[in-house]
Amino acid sequence: MRHSLTAILCLLLSINVFSQEKSLTTADLEALQKLRARLEERQKKDDIKIDSIRQALGESAVFQISDEGEIIQLVKFDENGRPIYYKTDNKNAAWTTSTRLVYPGGSVGTSLTGNGINIGEWDGGSVRNTHVELTGRVTQIDNPSSLSGHATHVAGTMIASGLDTLARGMAYQANISAHDFNNDEPEMATYAAGANHILS
Repeated sequence: MRHSLTAILCLLLSINVFSQEKSLTTADLEALQKLRARLEERQKKDDIKIDSIRQALGESAVFQISDEGEIIQLVKFDENGRPIYYKTDNKNAAWTTSTRLVYPGGSVGTSLTGNGINIGEWDGGSVRNTHVELTGRVTQIDNPSSLSGHATHVAGTMIASGLDTLARGMAYQANISAHDFNNDEPEMATYAAGANHILS
């Protein structure tokens, strides 16, 4: 479900971000507001279930950090009531997606840097926004309970400035609005209504 929702939101955003001459219509914005309301209502119900599991079984039933630093969090339930956990996982994304080909001087000839783009990141904790590759370009929107190495790594994969040329991010001049996993889908729907945003 998360991937299909993200795909829908990214499709709407592609009209706004990449074609630049076309903005979201009033009908688009109304559809996003209705989607957000439905998602918020569903998330409220799921949060009640998650809290009851936490009370009955303890925090480790809904949130864990593995020995490797991966975050595993119960975030919602599917239509059959089965729990859905998110797990962080990110390695070598910029290289495997061949992003370097679209940089200035890349073989595609597009010279993309991410300048003027604000990226929404939803992850299992807060981004270390003081990291030398990220300084001044990450805004933590909510208040996660802990700093996340994974969230920081994902932010770096997306926007690291490239002071270390091996660490340059996919959109190395972009900014990030960082969020935790909680209430992610309604927040994405709200976020999609803004201009110059992409989701992660």
